Amino acid sequence: MAAESVHRGHRRQGIRGCLGAHDAVRAVSFTGSTSGGEALARVAGAKKFVAELGSNAANIVLADADISNAATKIAAAAFEASGQQCISAQRILVARSQLDTFLSAFVAAAKKLMVGAATDLATDVGPMVSLSAAERVMAMCADAIDKGARYALEPTREQAVVSPGILVDVPKQARLWREEVFGPIALVTSFDRQDEALILANDSPFGLQGSVFTRDLGAAMRFSEDFDVGALWINEATRFRLDIYPFGGVKRSGVGREGVRYAIEELSQLKFTGIAV
Repeated sequence: MAAESVHRGHRRQGIRGCLGAHDAVRAVSFTGSTSGGEALARVAGAKKFVAELGSNAANIVLADADISNAATKIAAAAFEASGQQCISAQRILVARSQLDTFLSAFVAAAKKLMVGAATDLATDVGPMVSLSAAERVMAMCADAIDKGARYALEPTREQAVVSPGILVDVPKQARLWREEVFGPIALVTSFDRQDEALILANDSPFGLQGSVFTRDLGAAMRFSEDFDVGALWINEATRFRLDIYPFGGVKRSGVGREGVRYAIEELSQLKFTGIAV
């Protein structure tokens, strides 16, 4: 049985390798994990490659933001679909003067979400993709707690269903700060200055999508310049995306851009013809 399993594993790997590397395949588009995308890029070789990979989305709430609106939108972005979206909100950075107000509203918004079965139309937070995925998420929370974090809202797990969890005082050494949780868990931390918020937001190997909540257009434009992500929303949480804009990441979040027009461009080749007279 073990030998048969190894054989099947090699066979599946061979099929993936042949498809990605085959000469008839002129371009590859992939959505998935960073490790998977990097492996596929090596297999595909020198051809067009578009990849939307991992994320650890930072949502920033400045002192002048509409706190209630920010808390409601970010809660939906962090917890609906069980946090299993590439752009789910994970790291929430809040101006220190608004931290207590935001955290109270954020916890309240999370508690309003219905946790339950996928077959129930009232469910906001259903099961994760697998039991092992749910166990991995809980292990990341435990790692953060062991390193000094604490719960503002403690998650619970029943089989593959994980309820929303909110952590504070999460250190940078914790997996929850560094990795993609891909589950209904968010951390909240404070900052004193915009410079500090940018440093915290950019302290990630990922850069898919981010958001900033503010009434200050000048601040919004500054974050647009210096927040190292492929897409940025102002006064909207990171879960939101449209196919009319160029969507894709920087750093380990991918290469190339999706969106109807942009995908066509990515998967096309420019050709030059010169005529000498």
